[in-house]
Amino acid sequence: MATLFYKTKNDSDTGKKVQELIDKGKKIENEINSYVTELGGGEKYIMKGRAILATGICALSFSEDPDKKIWKKFPKFEGYYSPKLSSPTGKEISTKLDSFEVIEREDLNKIIGYNSFLSHCGFGRGNESFFGFETDSTWKHEMPEDCEEITFTEYQKLFNKK
Repeated sequence: MATLFYKTKNDSDTGKKVQELIDKGKKIENEINSYVTELGGGEKYIMKGRAILATGICALSFSEDPDKKIWKKFPKFEGYYSPKLSSPTGKEISTKLDSFEVIEREDLNKIIGYNSFLSHCGFGRGNESFFGFETDSTWKHEMPEDCEEITFTEYQKLFNKK
C-alpha cells in the first residue's frame, strides 16, 4: 500500500472542475459567514464530518458566552456552541444552518472519477498553476488523462506539504 501523487494544471478539464467546486465553496462560506455574523458569532466555525471547503457548519464560536436558552456548549471545543433543539429559536437557527449547501469529500472524488463512500482522495492547492491529488495504490484507480503522476517530493514542493 502506497500513496500516489498527481498534479493537474488549473486550466485543464479536471482543474476547471476543481476550481468550480472551490468557487462554489467560497460562495457558500460567504453566506455562512454572513449568517454567523448576524448571530453574533465569531469568524470561526466547526464543519460537519465529511464537509470540505468551509461548508457544512455544525457549531460556531463566540467570544463571550451566548444565551444559554438558545445555545449549548459544543463538546470538546472550548468557545464553540451549537443551537439547542429544545428551544424554538435554537431549532430555527439549526434549520437555517442545515439549509446551507454542503460540499463533501465525495464531490472531490467525483471530479477524478473515483466512486467510494469510505475512502477519499487527498487534495492539494495553494499553487498558482496546479491542483494536486493523493490516492492509494490499492484503489487501482485510473486518474483522468490530464492528471500527471508525480513524486512525493514534487508534491511537497508544489503544495507546501511537510
